[in-house]
Amino acid sequence: MSIDESKSVEFSLPLVIKNYIYDLHQSSRKALRADEVQRLYDIEFKEITDKYFSSSPWPDVKSIAVECDNDEFFLYFYREMALRHLFLRLKPQLKDYFEAWNNYIKIFEFLLATPNPEIALNTQWIYDLMVEFVYEFQGFCQYRSQLHQRSSEDIRLLSANVDAWTYPAVSKILNGLIRDSGINTKKFTNITSNSTVKQQFGYLAAIELARLECLSGDHVAALQASSLIDINERCELFELIPTCYVNLLYHIAVSQLHLRQFTNTIETLNNVILFISRLLKPGVSNLRNNAVITLNRMLDRLLALAAIVISISPSQAIDEQVKDIIVLKLKDKYYNLLIDNNIKLYQELYENACPKFISIGIPDYSTVTPTNIYIELFNRQVSLLMNEILQYCSILKLR
Repeated sequence: MSIDESKSVEFSLPLVIKNYIYDLHQSSRKALRADEVQRLYDIEFKEITDKYFSSSPWPDVKSIAVECDNDEFFLYFYREMALRHLFLRLKPQLKDYFEAWNNYIKIFEFLLATPNPEIALNTQWIYDLMVEFVYEFQGFCQYRSQLHQRSSEDIRLLSANVDAWTYPAVSKILNGLIRDSGINTKKFTNITSNSTVKQQFGYLAAIELARLECLSGDHVAALQASSLIDINERCELFELIPTCYVNLLYHIAVSQLHLRQFTNTIETLNNVILFISRLLKPGVSNLRNNAVITLNRMLDRLLALAAIVISISPSQAIDEQVKDIIVLKLKDKYYNLLIDNNIKLYQELYENACPKFISIGIPDYSTVTPTNIYIELFNRQVSLLMNEILQYCSILKLR
């Protein structure tokens, strides 16, 4: 973009957007007011997005830089917000994945290299950033696993950027944030919205590391990462971001199920299903509509997992309230599992309930085959569990 073009874009920006960028910069980088940042991020960002950018991207960095005194570090965070909006609401291109990766690198390098970063971020912003980081890695893995659907130009770009979005690099970043948080025990303790930015990043990095390992099929590593979080402690972060707690326990339950830890699986599922049920009761919480949709979707998945565990391991103690919800939601499917142990029904339930597993290996870009690596990996994870279930079904029939 030329200077004239940049000035034209800047001039055409509505005043409300210029003021928003100015206020967000002042609150996060000058006054360091997390309470003001929370209002600007949680409320105004959504309102402005819905009004001005519901079907278009936020302005690029050059267009708004003057409103924040060209603050380089602030602009990294602004670019992350803008790119996250693009990934969530629009149709990202391959170049957007690379731009997002380079920007994440700048954010995390700055955080890790700065003992006390002078920036105020509210918990929701940090959580959204960390969740999106792993979601975009997941999306990129799926994208590059389907080479037969890619153009020659896409394959050329993938070949030229093999260092972007690799599992070792993503894992290194998450582990680096955990170490940099100053954790000196086996678990994070007393992490709240008033904890330092580095402590909150480390805490949420541990949660995202557990999800990353589960997605990659390393369920032992997933549980090791999740052990850094005391899931029995109702800390403020869980209360502030219910979807954070639910996502963590969901991936823990999936990994426990794959490792045949049925007692632990049921305990985890009991806790998270009851947690969601309480939240969704009218008048209990002021959840956003998108959070309600997410929690209802997660509840369906968790109930399916619970039905699978109960049917293959009937001795497990399920909470009566949870059992009632399973019967209400799954009805005949649940009873059919108990009576027939139908492997096709197990597979149907699990395929709808499990995460979208990923292949973390880099494909051979020089050889394009019709093979869909993502589908192969997903089917392998499902097949592994179905083989285990078949063994338990055989034992149940003998009884």
